[in-house]
Amino acid sequence: MSKNDDRFAEHNKDMNTDNESELEPIVEQSNEVKNLTGERKLNQLNEQNDEIRNITTEIDINSNDQSDEVKNFAGESDVSQINEQNEVRGLFGQSRVNHDQSNGYREGGKMSEQMGSSKLNGREIIEKKPKRVNMVLYTVVLVLLTAGGVLFMASTYYGQQMTEAGRNDDKYINQEVVERVVTTQEEARIDAIDSVRDAIVGVINLGSSFSSDASQGSGIVYKVENGNTYIVTNEHVIAGGDFVEVVFNNDDNDRFEVEVIGSDVFTDLAVLRINGYEANIVAEFGNTEELRIGQTVLAIGNPLGLDFAGSVTSGIVSGHDRTVRTSEQWEMTVLQTDTAINPGNSGGALINLDGEVVGINSMKIRSSEVEGMSFSIPTYIALPIIADLETHGEVLRPTLGVMTYNMSGMPDRFKELLNIPLEQKDGVYVEEVEARSLAQQMGIQAGDVIVALNGVEVEDTVAFRKELFNYREGDAITVTLLRGGETLELTGTVVIQ
Repeated sequence: MSKNDDRFAEHNKDMNTDNESELEPIVEQSNEVKNLTGERKLNQLNEQNDEIRNITTEIDINSNDQSDEVKNFAGESDVSQINEQNEVRGLFGQSRVNHDQSNGYREGGKMSEQMGSSKLNGREIIEKKPKRVNMVLYTVVLVLLTAGGVLFMASTYYGQQMTEAGRNDDKYINQEVVERVVTTQEEARIDAIDSVRDAIVGVINLGSSFSSDASQGSGIVYKVENGNTYIVTNEHVIAGGDFVEVVFNNDDNDRFEVEVIGSDVFTDLAVLRINGYEANIVAEFGNTEELRIGQTVLAIGNPLGLDFAGSVTSGIVSGHDRTVRTSEQWEMTVLQTDTAINPGNSGGALINLDGEVVGINSMKIRSSEVEGMSFSIPTYIALPIIADLETHGEVLRPTLGVMTYNMSGMPDRFKELLNIPLEQKDGVYVEEVEARSLAQQMGIQAGDVIVALNGVEVEDTVAFRKELFNYREGDAITVTLLRGGETLELTGTVVIQ
């Protein structure tokens, strides 16, 4: 080392000692500034953090514009913070520069440059903080958006699952309802049968002697009165029999000889009575007119005899007020069903699901071309007939006292002989008038052609009888007839004999 260098070193040493003494006030001032700056920074950072938190909580995850506004606000806060910090550092740097200039040494210049470099580095560090805050906000927003998306997807999925679950529940509910309805109808059917089954008896027509060729049918116990039991059946079941028995469908198969109280060929009904015996179960009559097409009905009887006593078949109501001709002299008004009716079922009960008798099984159409057409006597027809048979032993009906013949079957040759127009096809021809009858009193004569009763046209003998049987004792009646090419109207008052 040269002497100049030694002198320079000693001079620097002296200057360092002087600088140290001079720097002490500056260092203390710098520390106070730093403390003050730190407190201000801390307060500002706390305030800014609070503002950032408040702003972050108000961010709408579906709005990118609001997110950008939050980022800009945060950036402006950071820039403001940097400017304030730079002002503090500028004050500190200015003090150092003034000191260096007063001494005029290179070392002071170097120190100033180093402070400038530190200042620059500090700016770089501080300038990086907004990026960190922006990244944090971006991350928060991204997390919220992601969470919102996840929640939306989860909600959608959950909604779909709930919808599917609801559909499945509806299926289960519908299935339960269907099962419940089926079960309820089945239980109703069983209860109805149980309530009336023991009131259905077998009817045996032994004919004129106790023969093995006896015919069998069914009957219904409908009343117990004064120690006697009353049964209704079909007229054709007991027709021609001097001895008739009934057999109950119970454990003892109780068997009794019965008295035939009365019968009616037109309605195919008969009433029997067991004297001195009271049955345990009596069937109740319902109203046939309340039945609806398609309603379930049950037929109970003894098809093919007592070996199949109490058999039950099921069907539906097929039609009301069907007209079925049973002979040339009569036709019946009946209820049509598709229940299975077989020989031996005649006189048995047709019931509804309430266990009420809504018809008395009477007949079916037998043909290889016809299936499922059975007929029962409606209760609104049966009950008045039963009452007459109980009281009078017969049905009291009005009569004119005439023997008639259908005009539809009369040859034209006879019409010419009887002076009847050849085109006359409807009405009934009067062949004979009974003495002391209503017809004789009204002036009706043999050879007349009756065409109407009280204005209701009658096409044949069946229509004539059905219309006449609607009248009761004391009713006024007007008969319209043809005689010798003229139309006459004769009046009278119905008398039932």
